[in-house]
Amino acid sequence: MTHTAIVVALAASTFIVFSKPSAKAATPRRLIGGYLVGIICGLLCYYIFNGGLLHEAAARYDIVFWFACALSVALSLFLMTITNTEHAPAAAIAMGIVASGFSWQVVIFVVLFAVLLSLARRLLKPWLRDLIN
Repeated sequence: MTHTAIVVALAASTFIVFSKPSAKAATPRRLIGGYLVGIICGLLCYYIFNGGLLHEAAARYDIVFWFACALSVALSLFLMTITNTEHAPAAAIAMGIVASGFSWQVVIFVVLFAVLLSLARRLLKPWLRDLIN
């Protein structure tokens, strides 16, 4: 249960790719790029609030922890918009990293998952149809 937000984000991305493969959010740029932005924002907020000057406040007050989670999501959505890599489920990765902590295994898994999902979309493109409008 420690990586719930991360699993939910990956499931949402899978749903987007296979239910609406023509969507902009299903393109490799947005899928992989969105997750990279989410990971960077999550790591930034994690280290500011859990390893930096605000570590004591985050450990003592729940509101600081929740602020760190919200800030990571807001920052990732903002940067995704600027870099044209909008992929809404990837914003949950930022929150997941802040909430459950940094792990290289999680980062590698998420990036590899996004790459493989993009590859699956590309290989299956002739057979994929939009299931929703």
